[in-house]
Amino acid sequence: SSDVGSSDLETEFQPGNIDYERETTKTQLDFLARGDVENPFVAPRVGFDYFVIDGLSIGGAFAYTSDKEDGDETLGNNNNDLAEEESSVFAIAPRVGYCFMFNDTVGLWPRGGSTYASAKTEVNNPGNAPDTGTEFSVLDLTLEGMLVIRPVPHAGFMVGPTIELPLSGSGEADQGNTTQDIDKVKITTIALQAGVFVWF
Repeated sequence: SSDVGSSDLETEFQPGNIDYERETTKTQLDFLARGDVENPFVAPRVGFDYFVIDGLSIGGAFAYTSDKEDGDETLGNNNNDLAEEESSVFAIAPRVGYCFMFNDTVGLWPRGGSTYASAKTEVNNPGNAPDTGTEFSVLDLTLEGMLVIRPVPHAGFMVGPTIELPLSGSGEADQGNTTQDIDKVKITTIALQAGVFVWF
């Protein structure tokens, strides 16, 4: 999905009744996920799986999100541009699993694989202020244990624990005048995952 929105804040400061107005515009693109630059592993996303033989599945998820925000503010007669902020996340998560159905309705679907994610944030400051930003990439081992419940043919829901264990990661922080390498980026996630599924 793609969203473009704008907001307009108007107020008045005391004393002196100084008018203040802030107007911002935000553009967001979400492809197969809802992005989170701080931790891309917790972003809700769409996955695809194919059963090679009875019970054995291969599949994964792919996601890309980005957003951009800028604007300006006016205090009295002074108008200033706000910092322009951009961020993006790319993730790919191949996996393999095996679904054990106890009966036609309930089963277990353990899955394992890896998740690679890269994220980037840029802040373009107005005037002579230096631009800043961060960029990193991580690789995690992904383990899922899903309880599958299919109350109707070809559709159902699943819930279960998900663990993301860091394998490697690195990045770079741009502080405007200096650039610093980040030797280790580790993101560990323990979560409860829930979703719906359909199959053909």
